[in-house]
Amino acid sequence: MNSTAFRPLPPGPCGATRVTSGRGDVRLRNVRGGAIVECTTGNVKLRQLSGGPVRAVITHTNITARRMAERAVRQGEERLNSILDSLNDVVWSLAPGTYEPLYLSAAADRLYGRPRGAFLADRNLWLEAVHPDDRRRVLASFPEFLREGVSELEYRIVRPDGEVRWVRD
Repeated sequence: MNSTAFRPLPPGPCGATRVTSGRGDVRLRNVRGGAIVECTTGNVKLRQLSGGPVRAVITHTNITARRMAERAVRQGEERLNSILDSLNDVVWSLAPGTYEPLYLSAAADRLYGRPRGAFLADRNLWLEAVHPDDRRRVLASFPEFLREGVSELEYRIVRPDGEVRWVRD
């Protein structure tokens, strides 16, 4: 350990002190190579109640690789969403076990005549959109879908404007 970087506290009490701390993300430029490094910084400052400094501990953790990975994931998600939103077919993503809707492509707006957010907020809305004469048959296909992960079924939906459309899952 470099003794100029760290000095032990003197033995015994330092007098009355106040402790402050903080965390944040910063961008630092390397003085040798000029590269920008992203860091999470944390600090703890001890001050005498009279206002004079006693000690400060500042830490920097290099998070450049994590930030680059986060950006790559975000860009990949944006590309995937762009592709999915350009399709005419509705694409759903459901949570395993709970079957709560996680994602719904833009084609749902056009097919169902309802905003995607309404389906994500109310998982029963999809079944409510199914034509009343087809609901029993659609519900009966669920066990196969849950068991096999796929199900082929044609049924009608009723849009809010009253238009009836045929759907194939």
